[in-house]
Order: sequence, then structure tokens, then C-alpha cells
Amino acid sequence: MGDLIRTPLSELNATIELFDRYGVTAEHLAHLRKKPPEYQTLVARVLKFDPFMSRVVSLGQFLIDGGFSEGDLEYVSQNQSVLGKLLELVRGAIDCDTPVFIPDGWEVLPEAEQLPNRVKGKFAWNPKEVTLHLANGQKNGKWIEGNKLRKELVKQPVYTAHLLDYLLVTENQHLIPEEWKGKWIFFWGTIYRGRYGNLYVRCLYWCGGRWFWSYYWLDDVWFGAYPAAVRASA
Repeated sequence: MGDLIRTPLSELNATIELFDRYGVTAEHLAHLRKKPPEYQTLVARVLKFDPFMSRVVSLGQFLIDGGFSEGDLEYVSQNQSVLGKLLELVRGAIDCDTPVFIPDGWEVLPEAEQLPNRVKGKFAWNPKEVTLHLANGQKNGKWIEGNKLRKELVKQPVYTAHLLDYLLVTENQHLIPEEWKGKWIFFWGTIYRGRYGNLYVRCLYWCGGRWFWSYYWLDDVWFGAYPAAVRASA
């Protein structure tokens, strides 16, 4: 039980009067108690002035002022493609069909030598659409040789280095999930050949208060801290 149970009766009465002033009834409160936990959590976040939910509330008023109807919002909420286009407008689209960054002295392997299921086309950044994938040979303290791992990733929708370079932009680094820190996130959708013929995959890692890129050699061993960025299952 939290501190709310010790709230003075005068404060509770003042809160009820505030609710009453805006048309909240006992039936509404009873309805809230019957709602699923995830709905109740959202209401609690609003009442606690959660920064994200405060912005959502402000956006709601903006939509009302802009003439959006309840039907409009219902349509948007039920159409992932519309939400995706909205994210593209806000964050900018990541286009995997454009030339990717190539470090000095390197080259990108030909299409036929890249992993066949790598993510292509345009999309907007959404961390919920990224899974950090480990092969069985990387789990439980084990390691796997990079060329063998490449074969195991053949059927995986791995992200290209386009996503890596998008996230590395200073203005975008706040979009990277906190739980990625302490790992080296590899973007197997773009395999490079170095100046001496070695094959490399670039990665994203956290160090000294910001994110950087590095790379790893396919002839070396890959541990559990080296997951592949893969598109999450629908």
C-alpha cells in the first residue's frame, strides 16, 4: 500500500470536487476499476504527470483543435501503415535502397553475397520492430565462429548498416533503447570487405556517454554480447 491511503480526507474531498466540476461521475470511476490493468496504468501515468503522457494529452487537444474526429483516431490506431507514415514524417525515413556508408579502403559485398533476407526498402525507426538475435552457439556463455554465424543468419531479416548510421546521428542517439548498452549490436544486412580481403560487419556500441560504431571480423569468434539486429516477427 502506498502513501495515497494516508491522504487527508480534506484532500480527497477536494479531488472529488475537481472531478465533479469536469463531469466525472461515480459510474466513471467504477468503470475505470473494471478496465484492464494496462488501461489503468495509462490513467495512473496521466495523474502522475508522466512526461510522455503529458505530451499525449497536449497532442489530444491539438488534434481536437485541428478538427480530428473520434473516427479519425480510430482509423489511425487500427492501421499500422498510417502510423508508420506518421513516424516517417516525424523521424525521417530510413531508406535501405540507397548507397550505404563505406569506410575508407573498404567495399560492400555484391548483392549475391549479402544475406538474402536482409531488410530492404523504406521504414521509420521503431525499437519495437527490432529484436536482438543470438544464435544458439552464442547463448549460455558459448561462442560461434563468424562465418558459421553468417550461415545461421541466412533466414533472418537482418537490418543493414543504414539503420546503424541513422541511429549514430547525434540528434537520433536518444532513440536508442537503454537496454542496448553493454552490448555490441551488429547489422549483418551489410557485409563489407576490408582492404586486405577480410570480411567485416559493423556494430553499434555505447562508450563514454555516447554511441559509436566499430566492426568485427568474420573469421573471429562471436560471443553472447554480439547480437544481430533483426526485424521482430509481426
